[in-house]
Amino acid sequence: MIYSDTTSRALTYLLKQPGLHIDMTEAIYRGLGEILYAERDGVLVLIRAQTTGTPLLYQQSVTSAECGEKLIPLMKESIPIVAHQE
Repeated sequence: MIYSDTTSRALTYLLKQPGLHIDMTEAIYRGLGEILYAERDGVLVLIRAQTTGTPLLYQQSVTSAECGEKLIPLMKESIPIVAHQE
């Protein structure tokens, strides 16, 4: 399968620790995850309901607290956040 640059960056980051990020990668593979940020320092995905497209939650994995803080403005919905690191 051919992925966009953003998806490739997200999967490259997430698959470095596949067990930790299985929920995020599966959401991307199934088309339920909208990648809002994907760089070397982290990934932010918005998960939507399969049938309605309603935003359900954010999933975030970052290498530092600073990266986590810079992603906060991208989270515009008032929904839960699943963080994969401290």
